[in-house]
Amino acid sequence: TVSYTLGANVENLTLGMDMWMLGGGALAATGNALDNTIINNSFSSASINGGIGNDTLTGDLMWADSFTFTTALNGATNLDTITNFVSTQDKIVLSLATFAAIQGTTPGVAGGALAVTEFVSGVGAVANAANAQILYDSTTGVLSYDVDGTGVGAAVAFVQLTGVPTILATDFSVG
Repeated sequence: TVSYTLGANVENLTLGMDMWMLGGGALAATGNALDNTIINNSFSSASINGGIGNDTLTGDLMWADSFTFTTALNGATNLDTITNFVSTQDKIVLSLATFAAIQGTTPGVAGGALAVTEFVSGVGAVANAANAQILYDSTTGVLSYDVDGTGVGAAVAFVQLTGVPTILATDFSVG
């Protein structure tokens, strides 16, 4: 029922379900370098950050959760899974330190929105312009980051959305 960061050698975290009933605000759950499973079962919003590792992240279906990505990308050893992302309700928060090429609607300012031109969605989505850094493959549910936005450099997968939901540029924020 409190915000929590996993310590060393701890892999799983489930947020408790009575925080909202007690009038508390949104909770925060942060993973570590292991492959974590983090579940928001609090009946309130949560900020979930898996950290390093191949993490499984589950938000609360009825409340707006944010899934934050702040660690160095590596598609093989740092590919998270979000099990129940709800477009227009939940947010994917992209750290300016990790996603340095992202300008957002307010360049260089945390808390802004992802610019529509920085997002491409479709079957086997590939970067097609100098500013399309976030790619969503609408057949696999994989989100990737293309640092140069042109497809010349390889895009790096950072999260897979199960169920392959439709997502929009407005489902992201730059943090």
